Amino acid sequence: MTDDAPKATALLEKHHRELEKLFASLESAPVPKKRAILHDLATRLLAHMVIEEKIFYPRALGIDASKVLEGYEEHVVIRFALERALVTSPSDKTFDAKVKTVKDFLVNHDDEEEEELFPKVRRAMSIEAQRTLGAEMLSLFDKTRAAGWKATLDAEGPQVSTRVRKASARATGAAASS
Repeated sequence: MTDDAPKATALLEKHHRELEKLFASLESAPVPKKRAILHDLATRLLAHMVIEEKIFYPRALGIDASKVLEGYEEHVVIRFALERALVTSPSDKTFDAKVKTVKDFLVNHDDEEEEELFPKVRRAMSIEAQRTLGAEMLSLFDKTRAAGWKATLDAEGPQVSTRVRKASARATGAAASS
């Protein structure tokens, strides 16, 4: 693995900052520009959630199962709120409220990850393991981002509950039900 690959938690924190900037742009944009900014934000946010759910969370499950399972559940809520914003016209009087809801859920989620989960992951994993994980995550992020938000929602939506059940079953030692 190359020494220049990002560490997994550093990559996720970078995404958090980029999403914060996109929310700020969206909030201050004129109505005609909001749809394009929301689509960019949705593409990046969904790609970020995919790499957490498919790569980062499964590896962090043994480090802090409670925080990881909470993360999966928060993603379901964030995805639902994001989908509601995506189907709302920026000129609709509820659009800004829907975007703010997504942002509020996401900020809380990101803060908890950065303050509680990421320090544990950094302590539990070697630098090399963190960089290997970061490289794997970056590759999937780029691929998912290139597919766009619509394709990601179509591909990931129905699988979320199955992934959450499987992770929960692994954490509790129970068999996952369908």
